[in-house]
Amino acid sequence: MEMKHHYIMLWKTNIKNQYSYEIIELLISKGSNLNSKNQQKQTPLHFALENNLPNEIIKLLISQGSDINSKNNQKQTPLHIALKKKIPKEIIELLISSKSINSKNNKNKLPLQIALKKEYSKEIIELLVSGKSINSKNNKNELPLHIALKKNKSNEIVELLISKGSDINTKNNQDEIPLHIALENKYPKEIIQYLIAKGSDVNSKNKKNETPLHIAFRKKHSNEIKILLMRYFDIFHLQKTEITQPMIDLFPKIYSFNEDLNNFLKLDDFKDIEIKSNDGKKFKVHKQFLLIRLDNNEKFYQDLSMFAEENQKKLFN
Repeated sequence: MEMKHHYIMLWKTNIKNQYSYEIIELLISKGSNLNSKNQQKQTPLHFALENNLPNEIIKLLISQGSDINSKNNQKQTPLHIALKKKIPKEIIELLISSKSINSKNNKNKLPLQIALKKEYSKEIIELLVSGKSINSKNNKNELPLHIALKKNKSNEIVELLISKGSDINTKNNQDEIPLHIALENKYPKEIIQYLIAKGSDVNSKNKKNETPLHIAFRKKHSNEIKILLMRYFDIFHLQKTEITQPMIDLFPKIYSFNEDLNNFLKLDDFKDIEIKSNDGKKFKVHKQFLLIRLDNNEKFYQDLSMFAEENQKKLFN
């Protein structure tokens, strides 16, 4: 038998047999080509992982020169398979290379994306993160961060992905940015604050025409989270029909108005509204330019001045 065909014997080996390790070791010693492929383009290493062979055999194949970057007919590297099969960390670490962590399978999935769906620990996730993988999309246009938030990953994994450079305003196929998903899955205030602080677009709309603020109300988040979003939210970015009564009810907790805001929002024209700041100053502000993104009075005045200058309109008297 030619040495290049010895790998066939590996498929024939009875994996239940207690002598499997010795048989495979013998075949390797006789010159079996560990990187030859079968009809499914599997190397012996692919096959061993797919069929849950003992870890000792997998380690043997790797130590004897199996190509950890080789792809089968589904474009899977051994690392893809190991992560799907929940192989122990010690094996996964042996399968990691700069090439394998950036390889996509035929479903456009990276090892990092598979690991996030399979509930791996932060330690494994950190090993799989790279400059390329962190913002790579799958077939649903999801980044690893979208997946992590959908799988209700721990705060520390979410923060890890963001700290490694994940784009926080990329939209998936449902036009959701990570902030939409975090609110949909009722993440705590700390994560919502973190996403906003990193620059999440609080005015972004998904395919249901929902902003993060709409989701916060629908999912019955705390008033603390709703008010946090409203402070950065351009309320007149919305159509009149998109402004809900619960939103209106929370406005007095942020601003002081000298007229009935509910009636004001029902108006179709661009009437001015008078706003009173905490220090007693009053401003008449054109409805079109009232921004709910106030951190302090000074910032609010700056916003009004900027829009007045750009639009050459008198916004207050």
